[in-house]
Parts: sequence; structure tokens; C-alpha cells
Amino acid sequence: MKSLLEVLKTVNNEADFEHESNLIGDGIFSSLDMLNVITALEEEYGVEIPPGEINAENFNSLAAIEALLKRLS
Repeated sequence: MKSLLEVLKTVNNEADFEHESNLIGDGIFSSLDMLNVITALEEEYGVEIPPGEINAENFNSLAAIEALLKRLS
């Protein structure tokens, strides 16, 4: 299984996921990137991300995405 960082890099390999804390607010993630991240996470980790969990709070940083995955696992 790929690490979360590897999965995110497949969607956007230019973002500094380890230090960025406002991926959506700073425009680093486009709406297409968000869809691709959600698809990649669901496929790689076997989780289903409900529509209510798709928000900036859960996808603004590597830590936020990790916390989301832990809640859904």
C-alpha cells in the first residue's frame, strides 16, 4: 500500500504536502484535484468518503487528510 504522501503526489506532484496547511484556500488543490484525491484515497485505502466529509477542513493539509482516513477506517 502506498503512503498517503505518495498517493497525494500522484495527484499533484508540485505541492509541498508536508508543510502546506491550506491546500484548498491557497488554490493548490483545484476542484479536479479534489475529485482525483478522493478517488485515489478510496481506491488505495478501501474507504468510502461520504459527501458530508468532503470539505476544506478535511482536505486542507496532509494531517487533516490523515485524520479523515483514520476516522473512516
